[in-house]
Amino acid sequence: MGFLLLDRPNPNGPHYYPSRRERVLAIVVHVTAGSEDLDTLDDNSAESVAQYAATTDREVSWHTGSDADSWVDLLPSSAVAWHATDYNGCTHGHEISKRTTDWRNMPAKWVDKTLRMAALGPDEKSGLRRKAIELGVPLRWATKAELDHARATGGGPVGFITHAELQWADRRDPGYVTEGGQVIDTFPRQQFMDLLNLQNKLPAKKGKKRMNGFTFEVLDGPSAGLGVLVDMENDRTTGITAVNLADAAAKAGTLHFGVNAAEAEDLLRKYGAGNPQES
Repeated sequence: MGFLLLDRPNPNGPHYYPSRRERVLAIVVHVTAGSEDLDTLDDNSAESVAQYAATTDREVSWHTGSDADSWVDLLPSSAVAWHATDYNGCTHGHEISKRTTDWRNMPAKWVDKTLRMAALGPDEKSGLRRKAIELGVPLRWATKAELDHARATGGGPVGFITHAELQWADRRDPGYVTEGGQVIDTFPRQQFMDLLNLQNKLPAKKGKKRMNGFTFEVLDGPSAGLGVLVDMENDRTTGITAVNLADAAAKAGTLHFGVNAAEAEDLLRKYGAGNPQES
């Protein structure tokens, strides 16, 4: 995997620190306040904003970015990006390409594709969900108070948080707007969190019968790299290599995603298979 800001160093200087002193405790959700492409076709806004990060003289950077149809890795999570004042050292920053912080009246298809890309990535099993699993960040919304407490006490990761909550003095992203003297949060928080937790699955393609089941890949622990096909109709699980996971899912016409070791154990226990049969 390449990282844009490592592969193409900014001529104005590296606007990040190459290593961390603190653990990542939260994933910060931003919007770029830059370009957006509402037709959802050939959206290059995430790439364009990433190129800006690689050339600007502003001291700014982030780890990952996405738009309606693409994902960009700028920095590894082991680096400290400069994206949230006073919280860079303990967070991973993600930029969603959107022109304003107002999500009301946006095309539903664009919102779904944009949130889905950020949450699950281009292959529906990566994105911020996989990043959170790798970093041990819970798939939940956290508060600034929780993050501050974890940081002060040496606690563990707390979850996802908005940029505005960490930098309210001058930031409102990803979704706060002021109207009639009232502050309204327009970001589709529940829809985004449902995607992260796999509660909002893609429908089966027209004309294709979807298998009653799913596939998943174990992302960490001693079984990392194992792929499992769960056939609920026939009460059977099949072990497959992760390399063939996407092919198996496509052939079965079903959803596939990544899980951590604990989630894998729960899934295998739930569907009655301690050891999946080898295909």
